[in-house]
Order: sequence, then C-alpha cells, then structure tokens
Amino acid sequence: HRPGSALPGKGLQGQISSSSKDIKKKKVMKKEASAPASGVQRAPKTTGAAPTGAMRHVARSPSTAHRTIKTATKNPERVRARRETLINAAIEVFCKKGFHQATVRDIGEVAGMTQGTIYNYVSSKDDILYLALDRIVEEYHDQVALAMKSSADPIQRVRSAVRAVSEVMYRRKLEIKLIYQDSHLLDKQSRRILLARVEGFIQLFEKILEDANRALGIRIQQPHVMANILTFLPVMLSLRDWSLKNEGTAQERIEAIADFVIRGLGYPPLERS
Repeated sequence: HRPGSALPGKGLQGQISSSSKDIKKKKVMKKEASAPASGVQRAPKTTGAAPTGAMRHVARSPSTAHRTIKTATKNPERVRARRETLINAAIEVFCKKGFHQATVRDIGEVAGMTQGTIYNYVSSKDDILYLALDRIVEEYHDQVALAMKSSADPIQRVRSAVRAVSEVMYRRKLEIKLIYQDSHLLDKQSRRILLARVEGFIQLFEKILEDANRALGIRIQQPHVMANILTFLPVMLSLRDWSLKNEGTAQERIEAIADFVIRGLGYPPLERS
C-alpha cells in the first residue's frame, strides 16, 4: 500500500500475527522516510501559477521540457528523417484542411507513406501536430542561441537576435500560423511542455536584453515583459503577411522590424551587415 494510506481491513488484520504487523509497520515507516526525496524531484511539476524567482527559471528551462513520442524503429537517424518528412507533409495538410478534417491517410499520401509505416514513427495524428509545433519552437530557440554567440558586443547580440527571430518567423510562416491556429488542440501535457519551451526562448531574449541594458547603463523595470514584446513582434511577418507582402522585399521587412525594435529600446542605430 502507499505511504499514508489506510491499513488493510480488520478482517484481514485479525489473521495477521503481531510480528507481521511490526514488519509491515517498519516498511511503512521506511517508505514515509523516503517520501521527501521523491517529493523534491516532483516539485517543479506542481507549480501551476506563473513561476517567480529561481523557480521561474526552472520552469522555463527548455532543456527540461521534453515529450517522448513512441516509435517501433530503433534507428534514430531513420526516425528523425521520417518524422521530418511527416512534419512537412502534416503542415501542408493541416493548413489546407484543418487539423480536425485532416486524416493520417491524407498526411501519408503527401508524405509518400502508408498508414502502417507512419505508425512505426508516431502513435497518432496528435503526435504529428506536437512534432510540427515543437520543431518551430526549437528552431527559433536555436537561432537566438546562435545570435548570443555571434558577437562579444551585447548590443550587437540584440540586433542579431531580432534579425534571427524575424527570419525564422518569415521562413516558417505556415508553422507559425499553425501554432496560433491549432496549438490549443494539443493535449494538456503536450501544451504545457510546448509553452515551457517557448518560455525558455523568451528567457534567452530576456538575458540578451539585460546584458545590453547593463552595458548601456539603461534600466528597465520589466525585462520579461519587454522580452515578450520583442519575441512576439516578428510574428506579424507571418500572421500579417497578407498585408505586408507588397511592402518591399522580405529582407527589407525584417530590417524594418529590427530598426523599430532597436529605436524603441533606445539603442544606437543598427549597423547594416
């Protein structure tokens, strides 16, 4: 029985010798003594409210946010390649038909796979949606991480990060639309994991901003709010593409957003690269 649960019923207890009771009692005490250690490990999962302080950084860490998708194939490279094909096909099908109307068969036809083959790499259509959304979050997280390494100048890192995010948002327009259109359809666990990864991405931006502000002697009261604004603004390249498509080239639009952000932060003008 679990620690803290009721002991077996009286009828059964009457048949147990006192020595057996003592043994059971010792086992219960031993289990209860070990409970705090496992409780500490589970603590991050119990934070339902907006995390603060050190706990906020634990909850945001992208490295701690993972969801295992079952596969019947043991070759990781093959799994990765096939899932990439599935993701590309699914994005096309989901954007055309909508998640609910799309079927695994539809995705298989575009991917060039049978349903039986697909189920070697995922368990459901929901798995494919999760993989598609997770890929785009992973990509813009990685691009910001690269921007952080691109220069020793903290202000230049802000410029590089804004450009990098804008380029991903433009390049992955369909995936971005999918995130805002269908992410609510994920199961609770998958949605929580995805949001934790997005928070990790925002945390990276927050660090870049804090480093630059420190270098310039600028103090902002809510760096996390600013990081959210900066990471959300480039989304317009995808969601407002219908309005912006005639406003110069894609690169000119990306530079316009970067210029706007830098001026708004009170940083020196962007150097064209």
